[in-house]
Amino acid sequence: TWKLVIPEGVHAVTYRVLAKAGNFSDGEENFLPVLSNRMLVKESLPFFVRAGETESYVFKNMKENDSPSLEHHKFTLEYSSNPAWYAIQSLPYLMEFEHECSEQTFARLYANAVGRQIVNSKPGIKEVFEAWKKDSSLVSALEQNEELKDLILAETPWIRDAASINAQKQLMGRLFDSERLKQEQHNNLRKLEQMQQSAGGWPWFPGGEANPFITRHIVAGLGHMQRLGIAIEDSKMTKNAVAYLDRDILAKEERSLSQEGFYHSSYLLHYLYARSFFLEQIPPSEKVGQLIKKAISAGKEDWLGKGLYNQGLLMLILNRSGENEFAEKIALALKEKAVKSEDF
Repeated sequence: TWKLVIPEGVHAVTYRVLAKAGNFSDGEENFLPVLSNRMLVKESLPFFVRAGETESYVFKNMKENDSPSLEHHKFTLEYSSNPAWYAIQSLPYLMEFEHECSEQTFARLYANAVGRQIVNSKPGIKEVFEAWKKDSSLVSALEQNEELKDLILAETPWIRDAASINAQKQLMGRLFDSERLKQEQHNNLRKLEQMQQSAGGWPWFPGGEANPFITRHIVAGLGHMQRLGIAIEDSKMTKNAVAYLDRDILAKEERSLSQEGFYHSSYLLHYLYARSFFLEQIPPSEKVGQLIKKAISAGKEDWLGKGLYNQGLLMLILNRSGENEFAEKIALALKEKAVKSEDF
C-alpha cells in the first residue's frame, strides 16, 4: 500500500508499478480518479432582451452569499438569436448518460435519434459540426478513457465545464457525427429490445420485474419520436409494450377497491397519455376502449381539481380522442393561469 497526498485541483493520477528480477521486468500502468469532497452549485438566470432595449439583472443568490468555503469557479454569459440552439446543446447530456437502466438507455436512443434527424435535415448545422470535429488534438486523455471519464464526470461535472470552448466544440462535433449517431441509435435500440421482457414491459434495471411506469415513459417517448417523423425499426417492440400496458391497466381496474378512485387516478391519466400516441396505429380492444371512454368522462368531470401537469395531459388526451372543444377549454384555462413576465 502507498499513502498519496493529492494537491487540490488534481482530478486523476497515473500509477506505474514495475517488478524486476535479473534481466526480466513486468509492470502495470493505470489511472486513479481523485474525487472531490466539494460540490459545484450553479446559479443561472435566463434573460430576454428585445431589440433596442436595455435591461438590468442581479444575481441575488451570488451577491448575498456569505459562505466561508465558497470559491467562485466561473461566470459565463451566453446569448443566441435562436433559442433552439440551446435545445441542441442539451442533447449531449442525454447521449452520455452512464447508467444501463431502461430509462437512460431509452434517453440515449431518443437523443441520438433526434440528433441524427437534426443533422440530416439541416445541412448548415451538419457543416458546423463537421468543422468542429476536425481537430482531434482537442480531445484530452480524459475524454479518450471512457471508464475514467464516466466516473470522474459523474462526480465532478465542472471538469468538463472548465474545458476550453474549442474542446467543447470538438466534443459536440464528435457527438453529432452522422455515422456515430446512426450507430448509437442502432445500438441503443437493440439494447432496449433485449431489455424488454417477454410480456412486453421494461424493468427499471435488467433483472428486475417489469415496471408499468417505466414502460409508460418509454412508450410515450416512442410516441414523441413518431410525431417528430423519426422512424425506428423496432420490429414488434412498441406493439408488445402497448399490449402490456393495456393488460396492466385492465388488471388494475379489476383489482381497484374504489372505481371512482381508479378513474380519477394520476397513473390512469399517464396511461391514457402514453396510449393516445398509438390509438390509430394500435387500436384498443373493445374492453380497453370502454375503459378509455369511462376514464375520459371522469377526467372531464374533475379536470378543475387536477394539477397543472395533469390538466396538460388531459388536454392532449382529449385532443387526440376527438374531444377538441373540451381540450380547447382546458387550453384557455391554462393560458389564463399562466404568469406573464417580461423577464421569463
